[in-house]
This record gives sequence, structure tokens and C-alpha cells, in this order.
Amino acid sequence: MKIMIFRTFAHTRIWEGIEPYCYYKNLSFNIINTWEPNIININLNEAVYGLGIYTSRYFTFENRYGKKAYNNTIEETQPSLLRLQPAPSNPDNCMEFQNGELKCYFELISKYDEIDKTIMAEIDEELVRLKKRIVGDRAQRGKYDSLYFSLEYSDVKNILGNHGLSIPFQDSRDSSNSQDSIAGTSNDDDFEW
Repeated sequence: MKIMIFRTFAHTRIWEGIEPYCYYKNLSFNIINTWEPNIININLNEAVYGLGIYTSRYFTFENRYGKKAYNNTIEETQPSLLRLQPAPSNPDNCMEFQNGELKCYFELISKYDEIDKTIMAEIDEELVRLKKRIVGDRAQRGKYDSLYFSLEYSDVKNILGNHGLSIPFQDSRDSSNSQDSIAGTSNDDDFEW
């Protein structure tokens, strides 16, 4: 089983359950494809959960119009546990590629509210470092890290466990977990992430 790792430095509050999907295009998609060329083939039988992370760059990023990504909410300083959702064009997969964009569908299950942005950054660095080790030379070709990739469930479980966190066992698409409701929205369509 795999866990999908979602990262952003620019899209405000994307992992808070406000949007039903995220998308990657242009350079972001090219990096994803370089790191993991077959990522789109990972289906919902292979991956049930995702981890949504705001990278350390997120807290200082400003778009070309001077608007900051970080909205100064507590939720943005904590990773999100996401349940992958079927893509409209393919109910067996959480991803679809349309019009030059890779769309990934999910819903928020809960926040890891036991930690802050410093520990979230440490977890992010550990996840990226592990993926780079697995990918090898392909990860060294560009100057940016991938914003979306998969890791084995056991590896993510171990990294989270080192920080006192856990991830549900990935045995089925049990719908008994409800989505936590988090107030507030922000819709920054001019960010590419």
C-alpha cells in the first residue's frame, strides 16, 4: 500500500477540506512526472490516504501580485490526513489528467493538531529525503522538489511515528471516518503549485 504525499508552497488552505481536489500543471507536473513517471497508474486499491503538507516556503511565499499564501491560521501549521476520492472520469483512481493538468481528488479526514509548522517542516524534509533516495538520479535533474509523490505506507508510518503521530491502517475504503469541518475559505486561483 502507498500513501500519497501532497505538498504546496503557494495554494492557500488547500488541505483544509475546502476544495475537493488539487491540481498540478506545467513545471510542477513535469517534476512530478520526472520523479515518478507512473504515478497516474496508482489506483484506489493501492492507495487510500494522502498526507497534505504546507512546505516551509509556504509561510513566506508571495505571488506575483504580492499576495501571501499563508493566511495565519492554526490549521495551516498542521499536516492534514486526506482520504483519496474517485476521479470523475475514473472511479478506480484518485487522479485524472485533463487539459494539461493532473487533478488529484481527496477529502479531509483530520488534522495532526499535536504538532506545529516546525515539526511539519521536519516531516516534510524526511519524506522528500526518502523519496529522493528511492528515485535516485531523476530527483537530482531539477532544482525543485516534487510537490506530489507516493511512498510506501510502512515508510510514512515510521516517519510519522518518529514524531508521535500515526496513520490509519490502509485495509479498506471504510467511510465511517467523518470529515472534520474547518471554518474559513480562501480561493487563490492565480497560484500554480
